[in-house]
Amino acid sequence: MRYGGCDPAEILASLEMVAATRCEDDIPHEDLERIANDAGKWPIGTRAEVIITSAKGPTEKPKRRSPVYPIEVWDSTAVGEFAKLCAHDNNVPRKLYAESFRTVLGAVVGNQLSCSAVEGATPRSYTVIVAPFGKGKGTAIRRAVRFFSQSGYGTRSTSGLTVQAETPGLLSGHRDFIWKPQGIGAWNASASSVPGMARLAKDLEETVKSKPQLTWGGTLPRILSVHEEMKTFFSTIYIDGGVGVGMDGVICQLWDDTEFNGTATGTREAQYGQMMLSLLGGVTPDDWFDLISRGNAVGGGLMSRLNLIGTEGKYENVPKMTPPNLALLQESFIPRIKLLADVPAQIESDEGAERVIAEWADTLPEGSERLNVQVWRSALLLAWLRREERITEKIAADAVRLGQYQAASQEFYRVPDADNPVAKSQVKILRVLEMKGPTSRRDLQRQTHASRIGTQRWNLALDGLIKELKVGLKDGLYFVAE
Repeated sequence: MRYGGCDPAEILASLEMVAATRCEDDIPHEDLERIANDAGKWPIGTRAEVIITSAKGPTEKPKRRSPVYPIEVWDSTAVGEFAKLCAHDNNVPRKLYAESFRTVLGAVVGNQLSCSAVEGATPRSYTVIVAPFGKGKGTAIRRAVRFFSQSGYGTRSTSGLTVQAETPGLLSGHRDFIWKPQGIGAWNASASSVPGMARLAKDLEETVKSKPQLTWGGTLPRILSVHEEMKTFFSTIYIDGGVGVGMDGVICQLWDDTEFNGTATGTREAQYGQMMLSLLGGVTPDDWFDLISRGNAVGGGLMSRLNLIGTEGKYENVPKMTPPNLALLQESFIPRIKLLADVPAQIESDEGAERVIAEWADTLPEGSERLNVQVWRSALLLAWLRREERITEKIAADAVRLGQYQAASQEFYRVPDADNPVAKSQVKILRVLEMKGPTSRRDLQRQTHASRIGTQRWNLALDGLIKELKVGLKDGLYFVAE
């Protein structure tokens, strides 16, 4: 009000009305007079925030805590061993290594590992690691990719003779590789448009004619799309009118099934393809919230299909990291995967497992229904890794723990819907304060990219939150009020 030229008497009259109609506690008249008189001393045109509340002031809401990952569920499995070996000389959380490994593993085993009683129960996943710059997401992704890409030595049959020879890795960056028609192994490839996805699903004519032994044959294409920095990928999906139009729908279809249909547009025909798609990528928290708030990831269903693995990065970086020695693990584990080419593993569940997962699924909030499929996929993978013949009640309980983490993680990284620039800024302000705790005005502007919408709109957003008593101010720091 002083900003607009009001004198102390006018300010006091407004304060009395607000105190009488909007404050739960009685505020002494002398406190209102003091606030009005202090405001009258400011030069006209000065902007300041005043919170009308009880003498105690607003209560600071506890800072949001990131969910705790149950890394112990992978103990005594290849996933757990890989994570331990990779984390032996650094502080990168083992969950980043474990989930990167399980994602690549799910891509290379394809549908040779399945559970016929549960629709969609193959071990594929769309994993997104949310971590600050330089906190290990790229390292985890690269090490997992390298584990399955490296060639090894083993027995191969040539002209009726069994010989010891080098065997190509199960993950290849080349379109044509020896594992394609065998039902295992995956092609590390990406596309930024629906037509590009359709091309990934088809063999080249040259391959069909000259190298038919390197076509997909009767198997479904197995594609792993890797993005160490997913900012570009998400941007492509959510730029209106860009090349990625329709990609979010295709990606959602391929999580649910192995077929996709791309809608025809004014410049392209309808697209169709079949593949088993897996995603593995990383993104910073700032980019995640910025990009997701622009698109329709929540309403469109993409977020409910993501396997979100996050860290706030509050650990020290080490001066150097030495490559882990993974040779023994590769020698013992890779042959198990290769056996699936000849003998697919179909693992069923017992009644106890079905009851555990069903009871947990009944507790899920609206919008989290697909988490039960994620739990079944984890249970299937855990059973195979533990060499169990069935998905037992114990395995189901461990898979539910992963599901509980995922439910909490999706809530932690969820962005509420907002339909205008000011409302979107308010969402960003609340999110930063919930995650970072009390923050100065300058830091709050920087972390919410105030310059992008303009200082005036940003000020309106913050003023609105203060007037609604959603944000408080104490000792120069803003905080989320309870």
